Amino acid sequence: MAKPLFTNQPFTDGPKDRPIHITRENIGHFIYPDEGLDFSDYNQMFISTENITVCTMDIGPGGFFDPPDYHPGDEMYYVLKGAITQYNPELGQAIRVKAGESLLIPKGGAHVAYNFEETSLRIMAVIAPKIVEDQLFPTDGDAMKRKTFLGNDNAQMPSNPKLMHNTRVATTDDIGTWPFEGEVLRESGYLYHITEDRKLLSIHGKKHPTLVKLSVSNDFMQVGELIVPFGGSVCRYTEPICHKGQSFLYAIEDKVTVYLPEDRDTIVLMPEEGLYLPENTTYQLVNYGDKNMKALFATAPGK
Repeated sequence: MAKPLFTNQPFTDGPKDRPIHITRENIGHFIYPDEGLDFSDYNQMFISTENITVCTMDIGPGGFFDPPDYHPGDEMYYVLKGAITQYNPELGQAIRVKAGESLLIPKGGAHVAYNFEETSLRIMAVIAPKIVEDQLFPTDGDAMKRKTFLGNDNAQMPSNPKLMHNTRVATTDDIGTWPFEGEVLRESGYLYHITEDRKLLSIHGKKHPTLVKLSVSNDFMQVGELIVPFGGSVCRYTEPICHKGQSFLYAIEDKVTVYLPEDRDTIVLMPEEGLYLPENTTYQLVNYGDKNMKALFATAPGK
């Protein structure tokens, strides 16, 4: 049952004040919706607190979930495998997002996910601050009017202003307002597609530079990729990284070595494993391999 997982994953008797390695054994599992399995998806919950939720979602070829979902926080999809067609039924907006790209769904935005591809779909979903308020699942979406091709409700629903695409060159000055200020997107309700060339690129570290690709950086969340190069005359690693809020690291394709300097502890994430990090935890990523090491990170601002 999904409810115990929401804001309580990974389960601990006390406060989540220590790093927790999320392996296959302590991932939470749920199906949305859990009534009427014909139109559902399978989810693996890595973390869910009052501040941030991270899970993966799987949909087979030709599948989709329904009724429409929505959340009291922003949600971002990072496509790990395949391609997703995401649809906002209230606005009549559909976007196809491919592997390696991202999609931002503003707070309260209705959405339905379709897999029109010939391969299975897997996405990483990040929701901040909360995944739900009072509802277990938003099953009231069954009654939602929908703008569709030749749809009966189209003329009854108001037209929406166009959201202008952000064409400016991204710099570190845009951290906190990328791809737009959070409230601008939430007022419009539109889904926003973050292609590879629309990610905010930055460099972390001077002596040991690491490439950072930010898909979203606003007042609710920061989500992006840390890419640690290989090669050179010394071991390649990041300079210390510390987020003010609760954070999560995910090994996308290959193992990721995480060093916690304050505890002098080492945690190795195998592919599709994660690491929960409480507020203000310092960590470093270390690359002992023969190719670039990539980890997905997500963090919610601290209080």
